[in-house]
Amino acid sequence: MPEAPSPPPSPTSRPRGVRAVKARRADGTEATYWYCRLTGARLPDLTDPGFAAALAAARSLPPPAWEDGTLGALLADWRRSQEWRATAEATKSSRDRYLRAIEIPEYLGRRVVDLPPVEFRRLRADLLDLRDAIAEARGPGAGQVFGQAVASLFAWAVDRGRIALSPMTRIK
Repeated sequence: MPEAPSPPPSPTSRPRGVRAVKARRADGTEATYWYCRLTGARLPDLTDPGFAAALAAARSLPPPAWEDGTLGALLADWRRSQEWRATAEATKSSRDRYLRAIEIPEYLGRRVVDLPPVEFRRLRADLLDLRDAIAEARGPGAGQVFGQAVASLFAWAVDRGRIALSPMTRIK
């Protein structure tokens, strides 16, 4: 009596928080890439022995460096957001270059959520002074790109309900 073939093994189940992206290669074959949803880190194949360790490392987030409601926390949240991940690499590179001007403790530790009107105007004035200093040092285009980068950060925060109004609204 012939022996019946054994059923194929069940496919490896996908762990929670891992997404698969299928891509068609130039030669017509299909490849599957795995990513951690939380951090966007690329992971090895599910069958790889180091998959569990890579997933654990990708899931571990560093502790927050800044208090909630500060510019540093807002910037960190923005860079972890889906909108940031969907932004083109060239745009990210440009924004990062100009956002380095506010990535100093003096600005990152500054409160930007629930500001009284006087503090809000002071934040706006300080950002405009910084924009003007960048424009003077590197040219008016650089000042404009800095303003756009900071405005996109605050527009994201307004869209998410983190702040009521952007200090970069209606900048000329």
